[in-house]
Amino acid sequence: LLNSVYTCCAKNIHFLDKIVTIYLLSKENNLEKIPIGYDIATKKETYYNFKIPYIPIVTRGMNAMRMDFITSIMDLLSKVNHTEIRIVDFVNAITKKENVVCYKTDFDRAMMEIHNEVLQNKNTEKDYYYVFLGVGSLRKYLSSNGQQILNHLFANLSNVINVHFIFVDTYDSYKNLQLEIWYQSNINPLYGIWLGDDVGSQLAISIPNLTMEDRKLSFPYMAFAVENGNYKVFKHVVQKKEDDTREE
Repeated sequence: LLNSVYTCCAKNIHFLDKIVTIYLLSKENNLEKIPIGYDIATKKETYYNFKIPYIPIVTRGMNAMRMDFITSIMDLLSKVNHTEIRIVDFVNAITKKENVVCYKTDFDRAMMEIHNEVLQNKNTEKDYYYVFLGVGSLRKYLSSNGQQILNHLFANLSNVINVHFIFVDTYDSYKNLQLEIWYQSNINPLYGIWLGDDVGSQLAISIPNLTMEDRKLSFPYMAFAVENGNYKVFKHVVQKKEDDTREE
């Protein structure tokens, strides 16, 4: 009886689809439990807690399928009640999304509007997500005034619980961000998502207990979800059509 109850309550599969699409994932309305793919060890859904304030999503090299994961995450977050998504696209990585504010130019103005919105709406019932694409390039596209606005914003977020930043970039570019004073004061390296292989040679996201076996893993849609230094290897979600999936 207990086994049958468990089977009903937990989504468990005995294989991994070649492509894990949004259509295959459960519909969660909980920001602390957003489905992001399937754990390769347990064959169960992998979840990530998107209630934490800063979430790096880093890869050695960006490509279409990894960018597809980013847009999938934004779609999953937008479906949760009382959430707002804002995108700052420094590198022109995506097309503008319907009903989502997306800044692609005039980034000083973007920082000012985000700064004002955050301070005006802090600790309200809505959760605000600011997705910075190509975040390591921000110094290239912000004036000194824009950088001061950003610095002031991050210096005033210590008691804000409903504002979250998702920083997306390639590792070589992301390393520029790690030099920022506000980054060193705010970002916990024990949290984040690494896309692809070569996870053992990066310092953006700390995985103290990474095994030698997992360092050598390489398969399509591979990713590492890290929370408090603990990690899961998973096959990440994408947005392809449901009939594109095939068992493997």
